[in-house]
Amino acid sequence: PCPATFPNPLTTTESNWADVDAAVEFVRKQTGADKINLVGWSGGGPRAGGYTALHGDKVARVVLFAPGYNRTAPNEPPAEPSAKAPTMIADRAGAMARWDRAVKCEDQYDPEIREVVWNTNLQMDPVAAKWGQGVVRRPAITSYGWNATLARKFKAPVLMFVGDLDVEVLPERVRDLYSDVASVSKVYVQIACGSHYIVYERQYKLLHEGSKSWFLDGTFAGSSGAMLQADVKGKVSEFKRR
Repeated sequence: PCPATFPNPLTTTESNWADVDAAVEFVRKQTGADKINLVGWSGGGPRAGGYTALHGDKVARVVLFAPGYNRTAPNEPPAEPSAKAPTMIADRAGAMARWDRAVKCEDQYDPEIREVVWNTNLQMDPVAAKWGQGVVRRPAITSYGWNATLARKFKAPVLMFVGDLDVEVLPERVRDLYSDVASVSKVYVQIACGSHYIVYERQYKLLHEGSKSWFLDGTFAGSSGAMLQADVKGKVSEFKRR
């Protein structure tokens, strides 16, 4: 512990969109594609979602999993940044405790996956891996602009997933986004016994196969416009509010 030499967030919402655009332009140049597909998970939701709203001419289809969204977020950055350091950190105990808050179902995940997930994260950041027993870092961000006003400019076909147990991005926030985007083709899927970390849980294949179908033919379970739910066996039906 010590005072931060750079006591500010590393990124802003707008700088993230600029980063996405640099990646998109690189891929377009390498492939010759006019439009490309985007995927966003959690904080990747504002990145991919806001970017698509601003640059829809470069985006073919989008998949958003548990995308962060606040329809009343301010249009402009706050006077004071929310974070006083460039990155946020988490140790293994803290990271797993976040996951545990949304583990409510029997056999929701294979216990052995946790070791794989944590070690893979450490391998991606060999510097932070040597801090104490090892931590993972993520950029601190000044967030603004990803709200209902911008969402109404989002017109690309979009498939949205969220776990019904997610406590980090609440399902109702994703339903807000579903309602606010102007896409003609849009599908919402709420997955039973799924947390914010479905990518590591038993239901992960639903994300994989659903995303593949969406990118190849613009449908999920044969639909290009619906609110759906999937049970623990992957059976899809019309979404029903509880």
